[in-house]
Amino acid sequence: MPSPEREQISVLAMFRNGLIEPLRFKKKGRVYDVTSVNLRYEAKEGREEILYFSISDGSQTHKLVYASAHHRWYTEEEAWL
Repeated sequence: MPSPEREQISVLAMFRNGLIEPLRFKKKGRVYDVTSVNLRYEAKEGREEILYFSISDGSQTHKLVYASAHHRWYTEEEAWL
């Protein structure tokens, strides 16, 4: 289960060539268009597979998290430096 510091968000994503590609997400009423996926990696939290994405919206970098067992998206840090 995701940790409490993660904030649940809505994400528009596409499945392409066996990979999830986030395209747009909504956080606190604001919509962000994903201009690039800079990094993606997988990790396990117990038995759950968690997918992590470092994405850019053109001006900021965000960390998106997909919890596969619950089919939910989260953000963690506001921006990575």
